[in-house]
Amino acid sequence: MRQNFCKARKVMEKLEHMARDKGGLEGQEKVTVENYQNCFDTAYKKLIEKIYGDDSWKKENEKKKYESLSYITVYKYIRRPPAEANDIDSR
Repeated sequence: MRQNFCKARKVMEKLEHMARDKGGLEGQEKVTVENYQNCFDTAYKKLIEKIYGDDSWKKENEKKKYESLSYITVYKYIRRPPAEANDIDSR
């Protein structure tokens, strides 16, 4: 259970970082009840594009797949070694 908690925390930290990079959060603004959905939507869309390609959200039949990914699956993509082709930190 502790491992799963750590993985979930890493995914949320990555999403928060991406939300800051993409304008979902300003400066040191914290994630709150009022802004969490906008932050998540902004960051998750960008994360999926980094994993599956820039046109991933344009594919109607793929949207449901992306919307139902588990945090464990997302964690696996985040933790990939840099030598692998789809390293999301280098895109």
